[in-house]
Amino acid sequence: MTEKPPHKTLLSAAVLAVFLSACASTERIIPKAAVEDFVIANELESLEKIRTRDRDSWVVLNERYIVYKARRAHYLVEFRRECRALLDSYARVPDRRLDQRNLNARLDTIRGCPISHIYAITDEQSTELRSLGDAPGS
Repeated sequence: MTEKPPHKTLLSAAVLAVFLSACASTERIIPKAAVEDFVIANELESLEKIRTRDRDSWVVLNERYIVYKARRAHYLVEFRRECRALLDSYARVPDRRLDQRNLNARLDTIRGCPISHIYAITDEQSTELRSLGDAPGS
């Protein structure tokens, strides 16, 4: 029986590590229709702008919606069209901001994608949005 050369063993280990990390970082996508139904059912009101900070973050629901986490509040952000850059961790498209302290609907972008609407949501609504589509008992 022949042994693999060390460089092939290292290459195999590296490929396996990349594959496993890609699988581990795959986020579950929430169906667009489910988010649209949520907006209608909860009668969410659209905001013109929100205050932002450097430490804000977001959770991708799908290519059209994110839950934006500001310092003390959560927001549902809707984009004008599908934003594939949200799911692509390699694309680094700069944001366009009218004002660095605010995020404006219909004027600004996130990862190069134009924002259509911003909705204020509660912590509970944020949790509910992220769990849409989960089967009962799962």
